[in-house]
Amino acid sequence: MDDVRRLIHLPEELLLIIAGYLSFQDCILLHEVNKLLNSIFHQFMIMKYKGIKIDFRNKDRLPMVQFYHLVKVYISNLSQLDNVSLKDSYESKVVFKVLEKNTSLKFLNFAGCNTKSFEAEFDRYFLEIILSNVILLSTALKRNKSVIILDLYRNNLEDEAAIAIASALKINKTLTTLSFHDNRIRDDGAKAIAKALETNTTLTNLSLAFNRIETEGIYTLATALKINTTLTRLDFSGNKGIGAGYGLIREILKTGRKIKIPGSKWQ
Repeated sequence: MDDVRRLIHLPEELLLIIAGYLSFQDCILLHEVNKLLNSIFHQFMIMKYKGIKIDFRNKDRLPMVQFYHLVKVYISNLSQLDNVSLKDSYESKVVFKVLEKNTSLKFLNFAGCNTKSFEAEFDRYFLEIILSNVILLSTALKRNKSVIILDLYRNNLEDEAAIAIASALKINKTLTTLSFHDNRIRDDGAKAIAKALETNTTLTNLSLAFNRIETEGIYTLATALKINTTLTRLDFSGNKGIGAGYGLIREILKTGRKIKIPGSKWQ
């Protein structure tokens, strides 16, 4: 291992990851190992591992099956996963497939993707990729039994994405914190989340702050609190229809229901 490390100058952490996947005895010549490891080094993904930022490029040249196994080994001992972009169709597809059976991850933190910085003609293209990845994430969450925190802050998610995650909330039994803060969700997405809250018994913290939800969506979310008794924090500040929601929740609180509503003046 030391000889290989000196030869190819890879971080020890990365070599340990690769060693868990590769069978070195199948390689006849050391330079073949060097070639293969260098190929993997340049085709992995951008992640942080023990504070080290590693830049892995040209992932598309690595066969999907090999990339899947590398990701599986990489995250097998992690409790938090950062910097996976929902704009990356290759990387995300593999990560979400691994997530279905992963048992170590507790916190998924997706880097926000502000499409306003892109050229206008590419905006819809990236939004379609993001939606496709959120649907894959939803499928993974229906099977995953370890993740407790999911942060989807500022990914330009629209109603379809909220509806996909809502379908997972009806099945998932471990997620306790979910943030849709600063996205593009409107009434249809809010109503889907509200419907999921009627049967979900594990989520305690939900943020839909600074979206595009109007009166009907906010009112539906507030109404769901008459059925849901496990949510202890609901943030819908920064939306257009907050007035109706605050009024209804204030009435619900009079029945003894305890929940924190950020932005309300009467709490």
